Amino acid sequence: MWFAECAHSDLVQGYIHHIDHMFVSFASEYAALGFACLGFNQPGMGSPGVPGLCQEWDAYVDNAAFAAKELARRAGVEWSVQGAPSAPLFVHGQSMGGAVAIQLAMRLPRAVTGVMLSAPMCGIAPERVPNACGIGLLKCMEACCPQAQLIPQDDILADCFKCPTQLQMRREYNSKSGMPDQPRLRTGLQLYNATLSIQESAGDFAPPAVLLLQGSLDAVTDKDMTKAYIKQCSAQHRTYIEFAKCWHVIEADCMDTRQAMLHDVMFWTCAWTEAWEAANAPLVQCNAEEDTDMNGDGASKTHEDGSAAPEEVSPDDVSTAHALNADMPTEQAKWIRPQPPPGFQVTQPTHALDDTSAQFVHDEGVQFLTRSTGEGPLPQHDESGKAFLVSQQQE
Repeated sequence: MWFAECAHSDLVQGYIHHIDHMFVSFASEYAALGFACLGFNQPGMGSPGVPGLCQEWDAYVDNAAFAAKELARRAGVEWSVQGAPSAPLFVHGQSMGGAVAIQLAMRLPRAVTGVMLSAPMCGIAPERVPNACGIGLLKCMEACCPQAQLIPQDDILADCFKCPTQLQMRREYNSKSGMPDQPRLRTGLQLYNATLSIQESAGDFAPPAVLLLQGSLDAVTDKDMTKAYIKQCSAQHRTYIEFAKCWHVIEADCMDTRQAMLHDVMFWTCAWTEAWEAANAPLVQCNAEEDTDMNGDGASKTHEDGSAAPEEVSPDDVSTAHALNADMPTEQAKWIRPQPPPGFQVTQPTHALDDTSAQFVHDEGVQFLTRSTGEGPLPQHDESGKAFLVSQQQE
C-alpha cells in the first residue's frame, strides 16, 4: 500500500536542459505513485546566470543537496542527526545531471536509497576530448575568457536527439534563451574535471542500489567508461539497461523507448521503496500512527494483534545503516516484470522485449539487460507544442 509522500525523488537535469523539457512526465508518474518529487534548474542551465556557463562544479552539487533537503522539508520528512531521512530518497540524474547525482550520493551517503542515472557523464566520448596539449592550452586560457566557446567539437545537440522535431525545438529554445551551440570553456573544463574525479573515486560511490540507463548509439558519453564505472563502483545492487538503437537523450527517443524507460524506472523505484520500508518497519509504523493521531482517527497505539506499539520511535532509534543496506526482495532476484501497482498507467512498450524473454546477464556483480527499442514511432510536436506521432519510415 502506498502512502502519500512515502518517498521522495530529486531530479537533476543535464547540460543546457530545462527541467520542463523532459522530466514533467517523470514527475507526474512519481506523484501518481505517492512520491514527493522536485526538479530544479542549475544556474546557467535554465536558472539565472550566463546561459550555458557553469562557474563552479561544487556549487552544482551543493544545489542538488539543498534541493534534496528542501524536498524532504516540503514532504514532512525528518532528518536524524546522522543525516538519515525518515523516508527513502532517490536521485534521478541525466547526462551532466548524472555526474551531479553521483557526487550528491557520495556527499549524503546515509540519505540516498537509490540513484537512477540516464546516460551519465562518467566519461566524455573520446572523440570529444582534446588531446593533452589541447587540454593544457584550454586551461591556460580559462582565466581570461571563461565564457568563450573554444572547445573544438562538432555540434553536440545533433548527437543528442534522434527525433528531428525534438532537435529543432531544442535549437529554438537555445536561440531564445541565449544558450550556446558549443560548450563554454569553463563549463567544458568543469565537466571534464568532474568526470576525472568521478572515475578516480568510483569505490566511494556506494548507494544501496544504482540503475544505469544508456543508449547503444550514444555519441556524447563514453559507453565503455560507463560500463567500467558501474562495475568498479561499490553499490550493492547494480543494474545496467542498454536501449538498442537509442541516442544520448533516451527521454526524447521514440515512444516505445520512452514507455519502456519510464516503466523500468518506476518499477525499480517502487521495489526499492518496499525494500526500505521492510527494513524500517518500526519507523514506518510510527509514522503511520502519527498520521492516524493527527487525523483524529484513533489515539490508541496498539497493533492489530493487540500488542503495544512503541511509545516513541525516532529516526535515530532505527538502524539506518541496515536500512540502506537492505537487499532487494527475493522475488526480484531475476527480471520478471509484475503487473503495475494501482494507479500505474504506463502502456507496455510495443517493440520492447517480451517480459518473459527479458533475461539479465550477470557480469562482475552487475545485471546487464538490452532492451530492443528504438524502432517505434518518434514523438513530434505541432506548432502549438502538442505531441503527435510519426513513424521513422516517414522521417
